[in-house]
Amino acid sequence: MLFRSAGNISFAPTAAGFAVREDGTPVVAVKVIRVGGVEGSVGATLRLTPGTATYPSDYGAELIPVLFSDHGPTELTLTIPIIDDHLIEGNETVNLQLTNPTGGAGLTGQVSQVLTIVDNDFPPIPAPTVNRLTTNDSTPQITGTAPDRKSTRLNSSHTVISYAVFCLKKK
Repeated sequence: MLFRSAGNISFAPTAAGFAVREDGTPVVAVKVIRVGGVEGSVGATLRLTPGTATYPSDYGAELIPVLFSDHGPTELTLTIPIIDDHLIEGNETVNLQLTNPTGGAGLTGQVSQVLTIVDNDFPPIPAPTVNRLTTNDSTPQITGTAPDRKSTRLNSSHTVISYAVFCLKKK
């Protein structure tokens, strides 16, 4: 008698968990594997639950089907719908859980994982403030406050304070 096995489903091994940028670009892709057999079509459900991220403002699905075809690939890369919310909130997390195996497959190994959504929104950088423009010995000098609140002094060969551009001409 020939033994046929549907196999088992789990997350692919990863030491650091999974990560995706807020624009949806994977940093460490979410991968699910089928081990111990390839007979028949099998599947599971990927359940997403809030960590520090919330549905539907940070991610766009709570349940994602995971389907392996008969004698097909044994590793799948899943796309998690991420919402780029344009809020400055830091990195957030979503809990991932494989559940409800179908087609005779089981769940084994790593069936829970954390997905980190890497924030891509940053606070605006304030422009420096020019307090004084003086000329000594025909060399213009600018004194002002840069965004880090330190005093900044430039001579005419410098034209940039952080992200603001100053242009001076000698007469």
